[in-house]
Amino acid sequence: MPISTESMTIKLQNESKEADVAGATEKIENEWCVHVLENPTPIFYKDEGGRQNSMKSVIMLERAKGGKVPKKFNGELFINPVLCYENGREVEDADEIFNLMELEPKSVTMPTQQVTCKFRIEKVSRRKDGQRFKVRFDVDVTASDVSSVKSACTSSVNVLSKRKNPNGAGVVKGGNGSIQRVSSADSHPPKRSKKSSENGTGNGRR
Repeated sequence: MPISTESMTIKLQNESKEADVAGATEKIENEWCVHVLENPTPIFYKDEGGRQNSMKSVIMLERAKGGKVPKKFNGELFINPVLCYENGREVEDADEIFNLMELEPKSVTMPTQQVTCKFRIEKVSRRKDGQRFKVRFDVDVTASDVSSVKSACTSSVNVLSKRKNPNGAGVVKGGNGSIQRVSSADSHPPKRSKKSSENGTGNGRR
């Protein structure tokens, strides 16, 4: 018995709906998010430890909705760290003060890969109205079959110049040009008591 045109139309419509549902399900299952495994130190002293002094953060990718994790991505996902304020707004002069020292690897091909990011921030928070900083990790999915990756931020970092010495210690140069640290107690000789002065002690008289 031949199938009527109306029945064929209904069948094609049903198949199209099933394909749309399957495609939407596949797209949802292929959504990922950034997971921050290690946050940078909450306070960074930019003028201590030399130019190699840096902060570190470690991230990896996770499925947004759970489900089976493939052994490998179809393509590459490129990691892009972005400097932001703690309120999420991007720093306007990030290209000048955000020093990305290491990003390894720069792209991931497997969900189990961890990405290590080492960086410096070359301006103190005080110069930015006291605002702390965060690093947001974006992921470019255009070279892969992943539909999207939700970004994530590190915890906030307060950038200072250097530690203040709590005991008033200073730095002096020795006679041979060496650098010596002295405390406030060592920098001033002890005062003689009035009684010692009257008795002539401490000045060579007996």
